[in-house]
Amino acid sequence: VLYNVLNTYEFLPRNEFLAQLGNTFCNDNSTFQILCTNALFAICDFNEKQMNSSLLPIIMGHTRSGASIKQIYHFTQGVKS
Repeated sequence: VLYNVLNTYEFLPRNEFLAQLGNTFCNDNSTFQILCTNALFAICDFNEKQMNSSLLPIIMGHTRSGASIKQIYHFTQGVKS
């Protein structure tokens, strides 16, 4: 109901600026790639052997892609039951 009132149907929507930032600063030729790797390790877990650094720009470009308000509502229904 709240999403109808606020006319907002997405929670934390994808931000094109942050996606471009991830693609630019996390590529193989960037000196900032270590910062992107550390940020990903802080969120997921540290395992350098399993890290494929060539996929880092793609991963960081798709990070924080948002969720539907209905998805969150459905999740909370599952938690309550």
